Amino acid sequence: FPYTTLFRSLGAPLKGVERTISLMRERLLFASGAVFLLAVIVALVVARQLARPLVAMQNVAHKIAGGAYDVDVAAHVGSDVATSSDELGDLARSLSSLASQLAAVEAQRRELLGDISHEIGTPVTAIQGYAETLARGTTDAETAKEFVSIIHRHALRIHRLVSDLVLLSRLEGQPAAKAKEPVSILEIVGHVAATVRPRAEERRARIEIDVAADVVALGDPD
Repeated sequence: FPYTTLFRSLGAPLKGVERTISLMRERLLFASGAVFLLAVIVALVVARQLARPLVAMQNVAHKIAGGAYDVDVAAHVGSDVATSSDELGDLARSLSSLASQLAAVEAQRRELLGDISHEIGTPVTAIQGYAETLARGTTDAETAKEFVSIIHRHALRIHRLVSDLVLLSRLEGQPAAKAKEPVSILEIVGHVAATVRPRAEERRARIEIDVAADVVALGDPD
């Protein structure tokens, strides 16, 4: 201490000075510890406030991954966070957009599955009807050949529908729409008439086709 030599030269007692210095040192150490502890507490509080929306978004992401696409992101993270212009707001809006996209994909997947399940019943019924007619052995050779051709066509249709089901089971993203092509309405109507003709004959109903040969539609022939 720079004043020690001066006090000694003057013969002044140093105990009081040393006690004061020791007391000041203790107070400084206590103050430093208190400031450090306060800083730690403030940092923890701030970190918890910042982490809360991140934890909420993590929970939302888990819900979306579990198939809950109707989750309300704003209700979980808070409307202030969901509408903010910072990175947290961008992340919340991205989660909300992801949930909406996945919901649309799931709805389309279910619609496609329902369509395939409905459509597969028609060729199965047709094959059953024509096979039963052939099994009775009452048809001539030319008619039997026609029936076998119809059964083969419907078997191919079942194969295509089953392929669609396999593709659907592997679906992980937005399903691609089927390419449309020119379809002859007369040909389609002819296939439908051939499919229902056995049932119509059982009920003594007559089928007449009145479609122009040049009528064409853009769509899926199946």
